Amino acid sequence: MRMKILMDEDTESELTERSNFLGVPLSSTILLHFLLYPSSNVKREDFSTFSLEGKRSIQMDIKEYVIKKYDEKTRYNNSLYLLMSIHLKKAVKKTNNEWKNWRSKKKSEMFFSTYSIDQSVLERMKNLKRETGLTFTVLVNYAALQTTDEQMGLFDSEVDKKSQGFQLATPEIKDRLEEECERKNTNPGNLLGKKLEKTLFSLDF
Repeated sequence: MRMKILMDEDTESELTERSNFLGVPLSSTILLHFLLYPSSNVKREDFSTFSLEGKRSIQMDIKEYVIKKYDEKTRYNNSLYLLMSIHLKKAVKKTNNEWKNWRSKKKSEMFFSTYSIDQSVLERMKNLKRETGLTFTVLVNYAALQTTDEQMGLFDSEVDKKSQGFQLATPEIKDRLEEECERKNTNPGNLLGKKLEKTLFSLDF
C-alpha cells in the first residue's frame, strides 16, 4: 500500500542521522521503527496538536502485515497515515536515549562481506522481508548493534549453515562487530547469527 508519512523537522533530522549511521535509506529506517516500536500510545489529543503545516512528506510502500499492526489501533476517525505519522514522532522521541550513540551527520560507507549463517535464521530473514519489506541490509546493521547474552553459545558447528553476503556500515558497525568477536573469541558469522536470531525474535519472526 502506498502511503505518505509526515514528519516534523526534529523527527526527520533524528531519523536521517539514524539512517546515516546504519547506511540505509530514510524509508528503510522509518519502516524499521514501525516494526520495532508498535506500542507507542497515540491519544486523542495527539491528533489535535499534530499540525499538518511545515511537515515533510515521504511516500512509502508499506506492506499489509505492517498496515494491520496499526489499522487495529484507535485513531478517532482520523486517517491511518496520520496515526502512523504521529506514532512515528512519539516513537522517535521515546527512543532518543536508546539511539544516542547510533547517529551520524554523514552517511556511512558500506562494506560487503560473506558470513556463514544458520539456514533457519536466513529463512526467517527471508520471511520477514517478504511479509514486511524490511531489507537484509537494515536488519543486519541494526542487529549487529544488539547485545548478546555472554552465556549464549557462540561456537556452533558449521552444519546447516550457508554463506550469505551482507553489507555492513563501515567503520562504525563493521569494526564494532569485529572488536566484539575478538573479545568473545568467536567468528563474525556465529556472532552475527546470534544477534540476528535475537532481533528476529523481538520482531516476532
